Amino acid sequence: MIQKTKKYVKPCFLTMSLGFFLLHPFSAEFSQTASLPLHSYSVKGSTESPEALFKAREKKVLQILSNFKTGLRPQKKRALAIFINEESHRYGFDPELIIAIISTESSFYNWSTSPKGAVGLMQIIPTTGKELAETNNIVWKGEDPLLDPFVNIKLGIHYLWDLYLKFGDLSLALTAYNYGPSAVVRWLESGEEIPTKYSEKVLKRYEELLTIEVEEKIEPEKESSPGFPPV
Repeated sequence: MIQKTKKYVKPCFLTMSLGFFLLHPFSAEFSQTASLPLHSYSVKGSTESPEALFKAREKKVLQILSNFKTGLRPQKKRALAIFINEESHRYGFDPELIIAIISTESSFYNWSTSPKGAVGLMQIIPTTGKELAETNNIVWKGEDPLLDPFVNIKLGIHYLWDLYLKFGDLSLALTAYNYGPSAVVRWLESGEEIPTKYSEKVLKRYEELLTIEVEEKIEPEKESSPGFPPV
């Protein structure tokens, strides 16, 4: 199967007296921090406080997670939903974007590994994970720290943020997440067509997740983890 490709013009980075600016691919406004704007969460009654909207989004993340066989105990899954929401918000990402990446990479199964050696929910290569851990002052210990879902997601979100800052374009950042930043730099410099199948799949899933409404009651999860005990 021939993978769909798209030609990109090199992203333009603007330097001004007030600092470094990036034009967000989904926005016409500049940002001094280059942070991604959070979508307004769709809840009845627009008078909801930011705190209430944040908690509603947290509930939505848990609702989405409840549809996946993660290999995690329900209590840890609830904690993970809170963590995804908080870490996404800290970096300026919608949690739905992070969920779209995780569902594409591992279908939210915590024990996932790839033939290329990528590990965990966000499918991080151990050498990359170790470098990211040093940047985030995380002690790299144990047989495979990337099987810790909280470590994996923290490093994965930070990595996506690094890639977004590097390329200034979310689609390119996603492509770099999948193929590696060196490959994307090479394609940009040579003017080669850049594969878009992965980024388009993630972004399509992201848009779908944004339309999901929060249910009043979330059914308790009953699952078993084949091959590994729940953690």
